[in-house]
This record gives sequence, structure tokens and C-alpha cells, in this order.
Amino acid sequence: MKKLWTTMLAVMLLLLAVLPVSALETQRPWRSAVMEMRKNRLDNQELGTENKRLRLSIREQLIELKESGQTLEDSVKLELKALTEQLKEKAALLKATQGDIRELTIGLKELIEKKETEEIVAIYNQVIEIQEYRNGVLKEINVLLNKIKELLP
Repeated sequence: MKKLWTTMLAVMLLLLAVLPVSALETQRPWRSAVMEMRKNRLDNQELGTENKRLRLSIREQLIELKESGQTLEDSVKLELKALTEQLKEKAALLKATQGDIRELTIGLKELIEKKETEEIVAIYNQVIEIQEYRNGVLKEINVLLNKIKELLP
């Protein structure tokens, strides 16, 4: 009898724990997209922080190089120039997508209130695509910055 009550109590607790989660999923089917967007935003912020750290490190190396009076070989200068041009191109790609997410999400609150599920999910998927694109560009920029850092003495 004790086992029966214990088992029933365990099943009831399990159902109570599962029901709110499944209720949330039926109310907000876009929840997983929101979680992915948050993760992407954090990833992009981390990449941006790494980007800033690399830029500062390169700047310090250039200042030290200038203060020491050393000059770079012509081949290194050419490589640095090519990498800098690539960086400018990548920065232009980032700038081209700047503000796109904000534009997409302007009317989102109204859609949520109206419970336009398909439109909400479509907007979130577009935001995720933009975030992933920006993530890739930021990674490419960081690779280029690392190459520049390695070229400097």
C-alpha cells in the first residue's frame, strides 16, 4: 500500500512538473527560437569582445614598433595592406546588416498580442539568419586580426 501511494505521488509530481512546460510550448511555440536568438546574441558579443581585444593588442604592437624605430619588410607591408583591405570588406558586410534586426522586430509586440504565431516564428527565423551571418563575419574578422597580429614583430 505504501509503495502504491509513493508511486502515485511520484507520478502526480512528475505530471505537475511537465504540464507547465508543455503549456508554455503550446502558448508560445516560438520559445525555442527566442532561446536561440539569445544564444546567438551572446556569441556575437563574445566575438565582438575578442575583436576589440585583438585590435588593442595590434595597436600596442604597432606603437612599440614605432617607438623602437624598427621598420617592416616590404613583403610584410604588402601582406598587412592586403589583410587590412579584407578587414574593410568584412566591416562593410557587418555595416550592411546593421539595424536589420531592429527593423524586423519593430511590430513584433503587436503580433505577439494578436497571437500571429506563423508571422512571429518567421520573423524570429529571419533574425536568427542575420545573427548567424554576422557571427560568421565576426569570426572571419577575428581570423584576419590574428593573421595581422602574427605578422607584426
